[in-house]
Amino acid sequence: MAGVLVLLLGAAAAGCGGDGGSAATGTTTAATTSAATTTGAPTGTGQPVCSSVAALQTSVNALGDVDVGASGVAAVQSSLGAVKADAQDVVRDAQGQYAEQTDQLKTDLAAVESAVQTAQGTASAETLRGVGTAIRTLGADVRTLSHDVASTC
Repeated sequence: MAGVLVLLLGAAAAGCGGDGGSAATGTTTAATTSAATTTGAPTGTGQPVCSSVAALQTSVNALGDVDVGASGVAAVQSSLGAVKADAQDVVRDAQGQYAEQTDQLKTDLAAVESAVQTAQGTASAETLRGVGTAIRTLGADVRTLSHDVASTC
């Protein structure tokens, strides 16, 4: 089953342009289905939202680094806890200034949680693609939020 996870995530990553490995070597990680790094992220200076968005970007990157093939879907769920905590800090610190982005963040987190629960219940190529898609969407929206917040930091 772990081989299926690696192959699936490798196939999903191919469309993303990630460089986290290849399905053939078995080193593909979820990072290639989300975002490994971000440039232009808030540095943590200025408003409290700057540091909380930087922390969120770090935890989202860590979520993307989970090797689902080696660690299983439960590892994604475990890393998701840190993302959720950091997202709550962002929502608090943004104080409504980035309401549209934080609403999207909440939606994205719910989608990742749902996809993980579905994959845990029925691990298949389709449900695992759903996890990868949800993580990619979360990563993209966190990058957008990070970019938007960077101008105020």
